[in-house]
Amino acid sequence: MKTIITTILLLLASTCFSQDYVIKSNGDTLFGDITMGAYKKGKSSSVKLKTAKKRTYNFNTASSKKLRHDGFDYQVHLLTPEKPKKKDRDFMKVLLSDGTNSICYHRIVSASGGGMYGAAVTNNFKYYLFKGDKFVEYLKNGNAKKLIQQYFGSCSKTMEVIASMKKVKVHKMEQLFNGKCE
Repeated sequence: MKTIITTILLLLASTCFSQDYVIKSNGDTLFGDITMGAYKKGKSSSVKLKTAKKRTYNFNTASSKKLRHDGFDYQVHLLTPEKPKKKDRDFMKVLLSDGTNSICYHRIVSASGGGMYGAAVTNNFKYYLFKGDKFVEYLKNGNAKKLIQQYFGSCSKTMEVIASMKKVKVHKMEQLFNGKCE
């Protein structure tokens, strides 16, 4: 009997607390289980959402503006804000957000070679600072601390972490921040 009750509670908890969702371009929100599409030419090709009623929806960067997957938020932004092209948009993982400003990163996957041992896969990341939907600046090891202090001053726990560091290394930001301003 205890096993059955424990199983039911675990199922309810996982449903309530780890719910994925997509916010569509028109503002509607759909809840369900998300599967991120494969990366093609450095971009995520699509997102599939399967609802509790087993209905499947496909989304791309034109049909959605935000999503939550595996406990992380993603926003749709331009990959090259300095040379905007409508099709140059992708889902970016949110590392830090205070509701207005956000730091996001984009994973760039590339394969090279082939040969005897197969293709070498490389993951590179670009880190972006946004104010609303507007791109502000790329974050790099040299400017990250200053920009975080400038744009996220209201995040007291974040400021404590940043103040204790001599330099913020951008590739360590995912470990420092959980996506939210604290």
